[in-house]
Amino acid sequence: MSRYEILPCRISHLRELSKTMRAADRAEIEAAGLVPRHVLMQLWRDSIDPKAALIDGEVAAAWGDAAPLLSSEGNPWLFTAPPADKVPVLFFRVAREQIADWLRIRRIIRARVVASYVCSLRLYRMLGFEVSDPFPLGPKGELFCEIVMGDR
Repeated sequence: MSRYEILPCRISHLRELSKTMRAADRAEIEAAGLVPRHVLMQLWRDSIDPKAALIDGEVAAAWGDAAPLLSSEGNPWLFTAPPADKVPVLFFRVAREQIADWLRIRRIIRARVVASYVCSLRLYRMLGFEVSDPFPLGPKGELFCEIVMGDR
């Protein structure tokens, strides 16, 4: 059985994740015309309580809410690495718990996901998010979907 920990996210976790993140997560960031390690650092700086999940000592995921503290609308982010595949049920349960925590302080949470990242969109649907039709975004007009949960 794999050993897991959920910790406050540190810069060292982001450095590791920027090297090991799933290709689809990297492609999503690059589709928006951005650099993965820069995006991770910016989201981490903007988040009040970012978290990292370690599976058997390896960074499996990092996430947070990059919205301003007093905003009623959250801006969740999540990036993963292959170790997350070792514990899919746990990963889903932790995601559900985190979303519930955000919705206690936010009226709504919303983010964008590149439309080609089918397994990510499937996960968000399973978690209860509404997924919009694709729309062009970024310098190359890549198609993205908005994911939304909460009271509108």
